[in-house]
Amino acid sequence: MLTRKTAQSTIAILIAGFIGGVAHAHPALKTVDPAQDATVSSPKEIRLTFTENLIAKFSGLTVKDQNGRLVEMASPTVDPNQKRQLSAHLKAAPTRNV
Repeated sequence: MLTRKTAQSTIAILIAGFIGGVAHAHPALKTVDPAQDATVSSPKEIRLTFTENLIAKFSGLTVKDQNGRLVEMASPTVDPNQKRQLSAHLKAAPTRNV
């Protein structure tokens, strides 16, 4: 009787493993505006769109110029109407690759 319960439990665990999906701990990046590797002239804003809603206090980004120096910008924010979008206004940005 004990082996029958063990076999049933094992089968139930295997079935649950196959039915259950993969859990992702973080939203994945979906799109970037301006596009990655685009050459742009002094963009005013960077927008990142993710696959899931973001939590503002756990979200952030850094932008570097073509020489690897940090570009000064305002604190990134999550759009209240599009909670999957993170945006940051750049304070000063020379022509560069994003």
